[in-house]
Amino acid sequence: TITVKALSTGSPIENARVLVTASDNTGPMPFDETVTITRSGTVATVVHTAHGLVDGKKVKIKGANEQPYNGIKTLTFIDANSYSYTVAGSPATPATGTIKATGVVIDGLTNASGVISDTRTHASDQPIVGTARKSSGAPNYKPGAVAGTIDSATGFSTTVQLVGDD
Repeated sequence: TITVKALSTGSPIENARVLVTASDNTGPMPFDETVTITRSGTVATVVHTAHGLVDGKKVKIKGANEQPYNGIKTLTFIDANSYSYTVAGSPATPATGTIKATGVVIDGLTNASGVISDTRTHASDQPIVGTARKSSGAPNYKPGAVAGTIDSATGFSTTVQLVGDD
């Protein structure tokens, strides 16, 4: 659970964008792991050995020379070594470049109480890193950092205080 508040007032910030990913490869989620991607129609299939990701969750793909493959993608679990996601357009297949995948813990907007959360089970502690920001629509705020470790038994909860950006 991540709560985003204004430093000046302590008020919750609605619609703050929060992105949190695995920060290294010591936890169960993938971090900067090399993958290969092929495409058929609008479905990109990723070969990612022992990825540990779950159907319907997200993955951050970067490094493909063909930009439609890159970004935060909602995955469809295929098996322990592959998953797929929808890709726009008709980029070359297979994807080229040094393509890396990182597990995404949270990606979305905070609610009216300034909160965004997700529930999942981790086999071991998961180090994380990310940002919270609100820069579209007044009032605007400077980005704030999220960092820590999800405890496999008790989870993770933090409050990020954003500084106004007038």
